[in-house]
Amino acid sequence: MSLEDIGKILKEARLSKNIDLKEVHEHIKVGIHILKAIEEGDEKSLPHPIYAKSFIQAYAKFLDLDWKKIGEEYSDLYKFDNKIDKLDKLPTTIEDNKKYYRQIGFYLSIIALVMVIILFFSFFSKKGNPIEESAVYNNSSQINESTPQENVLEEQSRNINETLSWAEKNNTLQKNINKNNSDINETQNIEKKSSFISTQKVEVVAEDQCWVQANLDNNKTQEYYLYPNERITIEFNNNLQLKLGNAGGVKVYLNNKEISLNAEKGEVKTLHFPLNTQ
Repeated sequence: MSLEDIGKILKEARLSKNIDLKEVHEHIKVGIHILKAIEEGDEKSLPHPIYAKSFIQAYAKFLDLDWKKIGEEYSDLYKFDNKIDKLDKLPTTIEDNKKYYRQIGFYLSIIALVMVIILFFSFFSKKGNPIEESAVYNNSSQINESTPQENVLEEQSRNINETLSWAEKNNTLQKNINKNNSDINETQNIEKKSSFISTQKVEVVAEDQCWVQANLDNNKTQEYYLYPNERITIEFNNNLQLKLGNAGGVKVYLNNKEISLNAEKGEVKTLHFPLNTQ
């Protein structure tokens, strides 16, 4: 059986059920252009045969056809080498995590720099106080030796007023520094708390070959193909749709807690996270 024959079988079954490609796409989450390529036997427009096989089987199962047999027929067209593509060459969330941690490091560096500047000025202002007081006393002593009594009193009064004014400004500056420190600490606590609450982790561990599709926060779609003993970790903030091409051949963990799949090998299953929103 050729790829064109397989595509013809799928197309005829779809038309007999009066189903359009958009409806197929909405159910099995395979792009319409891929579905057209399958039906037309357009090998050049299809992804790697390992992925294409998973798409064809999912399509056949949706049409209530013998999807296992059709998958075997497709496999006979290609001689799959063992592990043609390594997992680290497939799209993953590793780069996203690196970007996330680089951003966190950048913001922490800015906060640390602000703290150093604040501490420097605080230290400098405290060191300046004794110098100012010493200057007042030295000036007073010099005035006593060289000026009349009235001028001495006037000079001392002016120096005292300047000292009080400086102390008042220093006190205001210290209050502003303390307020800035408090705001920075509060911001850090809010960011840490938000990150702790929102980020969740799903881990898929393969016991058999399995195609996996993940849609993160209704925005980003990623695809994987796992071999036995391989695993992937996916982090998401709000929601995650996880489609398993061989649900009976994998184990799934949510935040390190295993989820019961109740699936047979070869069964396609879609999971929605958080689980209470299924």
